[in-house]
Amino acid sequence: MSDQHTGSLQEEQQEIDAQSPRNGTTAATGERTLVEGLLYYIGIVWRYKWLVFAISVVGAVGSVGFAIVSLRLPPEQSPLPNQYTANAVLLQQRGTTQSVSDTIMASLGVEAGGGGLDYGQIAMQVLNSRDFVDRIVAENGIVERYGIREMVRTYSRQVVLGSARFGYDPRTGMLNIAYVDIDPRFAAQMVDSMVTNLLDWFASRGGSDRLLAVQTMEEKLLEVENRIQEIENDIEQFQTRYGVLRVEEIAQTQSDLLSGLQAQLLELDLQISNLREVSRIENDPELLSLQSQRRNVLALMDRIRAGYTGSNELLPPREQLPGLAAEYQRLQMDLEIQGRIYQALTEQYEVAKLTADTDPAFSILVPVEVPEEKSGPSRAQLVMAVTAGSFFGGIVLALLIYGLRNIARDPDKRRLLAGDHE
Repeated sequence: MSDQHTGSLQEEQQEIDAQSPRNGTTAATGERTLVEGLLYYIGIVWRYKWLVFAISVVGAVGSVGFAIVSLRLPPEQSPLPNQYTANAVLLQQRGTTQSVSDTIMASLGVEAGGGGLDYGQIAMQVLNSRDFVDRIVAENGIVERYGIREMVRTYSRQVVLGSARFGYDPRTGMLNIAYVDIDPRFAAQMVDSMVTNLLDWFASRGGSDRLLAVQTMEEKLLEVENRIQEIENDIEQFQTRYGVLRVEEIAQTQSDLLSGLQAQLLELDLQISNLREVSRIENDPELLSLQSQRRNVLALMDRIRAGYTGSNELLPPREQLPGLAAEYQRLQMDLEIQGRIYQALTEQYEVAKLTADTDPAFSILVPVEVPEEKSGPSRAQLVMAVTAGSFFGGIVLALLIYGLRNIARDPDKRRLLAGDHE
């Protein structure tokens, strides 16, 4: 029996070798043309056609059976369950808001231009952030649903991000949020949870320009109020110190005092002159009194010119009046400017508060719904891929078997395979 098998193998080898062109001086494989080499290998495969056919049939039948079983089993037990994709599309709101600096400048009558933030890019970062994913995990019971016991945070995040699909188109401002799961209702639930939390994130953390403007203007209003209070305190101290409301009044008061004292001085000089003509007494008490009054008037005039301090009021020196006037004018100017800024900010702040809640960063363009048609997998493509793979695998196996048989019949090749080069 073994002799017959050996003889058949030799006859098979002779027939195959007879089909291959030979040259007595060079190796056969080096002189074959492309067509001849192709026909040579086709001949080998043809001799093992039943093996290739059997492997292809087994692969096709096995893949079909696998597809049917995976379709019949419950999704939780199926090795290849149906998957459903739920999605929602959000539209970024554009062109309805201004930056805070533009708002302030526009309120003061100054044109200013500026661009807003790209909230689509911000949303992509938020959707992939750890805090956001952890909130989705907690709200939808991901840990309990998938029975995660070890490295809970890491694995639960991987489950969510592995099934989620996010896409943003800057040209249209559309943000797509999708989730893939074997349960269509759960997939829709996950998308709805993501959309709701994303909109809440923007609403609570300044996701629109108007919300940012409200927060910033509140801080700016407080800053301006403090500045106005400081200026008013400076003006109040100035007025309290000098007892007048304006520096011009200080100068007028000082001039009036000097004019009155000058008139008193002239009157005293006239009385002293008349008394000296009438009285011949050397130390006339009345004359001494008039002279004393005259000295007091002169001393008071000098004090006023140098700066007079009364009980609670101060008349500064005349040479300081220009500087005090400039200082008072500066305080008034600062107060006026801060007042204009405060008025403009107050008006814009009230408008921004009314529109902040009605001007979100995104609007829902396509709401989420429970998918009715599966998005994958394609079992037909699986069957075709496995069948094609089995066919080519059979060809490779046929060539391998032929090669091994060829080596087994040739002692020289066996020695080469064993590493014996002698």
